[in-house]
Parts: sequence; structure tokens; C-alpha cells
Amino acid sequence: MTKRTIELQGPRVLEIPTLVVVVVDGPDAGARSVASCETLSVGTAEGNDLVLRDETVSRYHLELRRVPNGVLLVDHQSTNGTRVGVVQIQRAVVPEGTVVELGRTSLQIGEGPPATLEVRGDDGLAGVYGRSAAMRRLMTQVEKAAGSDIAVLLIGESGTGKEVIARAVHELSARARQPFVTVDCGAVSPGLVTSELFGHEKGAFTGADKSFAGAFERAHGGTIFLDEIGELPPEIQTHLLGVLERRTFRRLGGSKDIATDVRIVAATNRDL
Repeated sequence: MTKRTIELQGPRVLEIPTLVVVVVDGPDAGARSVASCETLSVGTAEGNDLVLRDETVSRYHLELRRVPNGVLLVDHQSTNGTRVGVVQIQRAVVPEGTVVELGRTSLQIGEGPPATLEVRGDDGLAGVYGRSAAMRRLMTQVEKAAGSDIAVLLIGESGTGKEVIARAVHELSARARQPFVTVDCGAVSPGLVTSELFGHEKGAFTGADKSFAGAFERAHGGTIFLDEIGELPPEIQTHLLGVLERRTFRRLGGSKDIATDVRIVAATNRDL
């Protein structure tokens, strides 16, 4: 009987193109950021890929996305705008090498040396699995998001696994031992959205025969996943923004401010 040694298959190495942004003029001249994922964010707030000190730059000023014919620039309604030459842009595709101005800062966009990723057959990340370059980039983004406490917005068609990604961000974060609460904004009646999010007191409306703790109370210390957030009525979106800024809310019909400590992960199939 002939005994054959089984050869273990080694990891497969993928080359991932990188996006490089260099500050060529301004308070942060010389700073640079390299991203192997599809997008790169620029602003003064912590959590951006490139964090600037320029006071004329907005907190979340600009996002750059790699597209087949160049780099897509998306200005996030910044105070002082984004310019290419003398043209102020809101959304435009530019070639690599373009110099972009925001506030007193000038950035040059380019492509860096490819990054390498080892792909093994058992590669997975908190329930997210895949071997393709796109999935590996996604896993890198998930890990990065989990390492901070900023709000996350997931954009994709229905059925593409946005809730799986949201759970992965939660499970890899410092909040993993705390609750993960899902609110399907598209399935909740507009008249009950406020109650579902913030709760209500007994007698707050017809049929409220007992007090109810909303998602923000139930998820305290953990993560709220707002699925299909684009379906929320505009007035509720404004209310939600105020809660996120103040870190307090009131139950419907209540008079007491309740402190909240949650991380928001939202998802939509719309281009917000």
C-alpha cells in the first residue's frame, strides 16, 4: 500500500489597488493617507481616513471613491465647498493626479503600490465570509469601523447582507457584550416610529395601556441597527439627529430626559 502525503494548500495572495491622498498645501502639508478599500474619507473629525487640522474644512468634508474611470469625489455639503481648479463641485469623477482644494487645504489624488492580502479557505470575520478581493476589502472596512465608535451607514440593494455586516461591526467592537437591537424603519407604522425608537409612557396615546421602553433604552451600551433608515419621515430624522447630538431623549408622553449611550449602524438601499 502506497502512502501519499497530502499537500496543504497555502494561502492565496491577492493584490489590491490602493488610493493615496497627499496634502500638498495647507496646515497639514505632507500628511497622507493610503486606503486599500474602495473609499477614503477626509475631514477634521476623528474617524476619517485623513484627519485634517484646517479649521476651514468641515468635520466630514469629502469622500473619495474608486470607480472604473477614475476617482469619484463626493462633497458632504461642506461649509466651504470642494473645488477642482476654479470649479466648485458637489459630485464629480476626476482622473488620478488631480489636485482638489477644500478650505485652505490642497490634496493630490493618486494610486499607490498595490496592497497584498492573504486569502485562506477558512477566511471569515464575525459571520462575514468571502475570498474575493471585494469581500476582503469589505472585511477590512468592517474591522476598521468596529475599532471606532462613529456611526456607520451601509448602502446596498435589499438582500445583500447589510444586517450581517451590521452585526459583524457590533460583535467586533467594544460593545459586543451589550445588546444589538434592530429597528426595521420600513416596517413600522409612521405613527408608531417615535414610540418604537424612544418608547412611551402609559396613557401617552390611545391604546398605550402600559409604559414601553424603546430601542434607545433597550440598546443602552450597545448598538442600534436602523434598517432602511431612508424610510423614516423627515421630522423623525430631525428628531433622531437631535438625540444623537444631545445624547438624551424623552419617552413619548414623558417629562424626564433619559441619557443614552448607543452606537448607530444604519442601512438603506437609497443614495442618501
